[in-house]
Amino acid sequence: MRLLIVGAGASYAEGLTAGLPEELCLPLITNFARRLWSDYNPAQLLAAYLRQEGYEPTPDPRDLFFRLEEKAKINIERFFEFAYVNQGSYPGTYENLLYHGILNPMVFLLLQGLWKGGNIMERPMPCAQSVASRLRAGDAVVNLNYDTIFEIGAAQVGHQLVFLPNAANSQKLTICKPHGSFNLVINETEERFCFGQLNWPGTPQPSDGSKNYVGFIPPRLNKSYRQHWVSSMILEPARVFAPQNLTFWGVGLTESDTDLLELYKKWASTARRIEFINPSMEAANHARGLLGKEIEHYLEISDWKVNAT
Repeated sequence: MRLLIVGAGASYAEGLTAGLPEELCLPLITNFARRLWSDYNPAQLLAAYLRQEGYEPTPDPRDLFFRLEEKAKINIERFFEFAYVNQGSYPGTYENLLYHGILNPMVFLLLQGLWKGGNIMERPMPCAQSVASRLRAGDAVVNLNYDTIFEIGAAQVGHQLVFLPNAANSQKLTICKPHGSFNLVINETEERFCFGQLNWPGTPQPSDGSKNYVGFIPPRLNKSYRQHWVSSMILEPARVFAPQNLTFWGVGLTESDTDLLELYKKWASTARRIEFINPSMEAANHARGLLGKEIEHYLEISDWKVNAT
């Protein structure tokens, strides 16, 4: 069994491969706020966070936050942790952050770029297709992204998909999305959730009161999947995975993924091969240190495909 971990770098690479300008590519952790918040301003939260960190906010606190984010002096993960912990002091702002600060701008970028023209399923996703073509029925994918780009690419090369916590099927590719997904809608009142079709862009919200963005777990420090009942249910079946091949694509192994890091180590303990597809040597060395095991580092998908078994 191969277990593939898909991170933000995979969706970013899809945009670059499509020839999109940088500003229409989906964000990475390092430019998350600058890329998504040009038309959204969580001013009250940003100002309070900046003061906590010892900075006096500018009239528009985004200006200072963007500059500090670019210099790696401010971490988006720590801001989201501040927003989460202080929900009681700023009623409604955390949910607004998920909707206006993540869902809406991401969907806008996709509809201006990879999904321009509304051809969500028809436009080829060559990077996702290339990686998914090396997967077999019965393999599994942990996709850390909210978008459905990888799932679309996998479907385009003929994979049938089953989303956890639905029962895994040896004839299908198992998909685990612990951070939430555009096509995962949750009805908090009735305590139910389901995965919708991949051709739904993620907005507008369903008429029955279900919402997808309430399932988003943003990149925040010290998060635990047990803090979100849906995420916990989705991730629980994946804990028993015992892959022979463990492949990371576009993953940076950020400090916020405490729960996942423990799972990565568990999965790595059974793997004969650990493969890391990422153009960054620094990220590869970081992965070696965190996993405590040797990894095979590939700069490009094409390099990996030559050696993948």
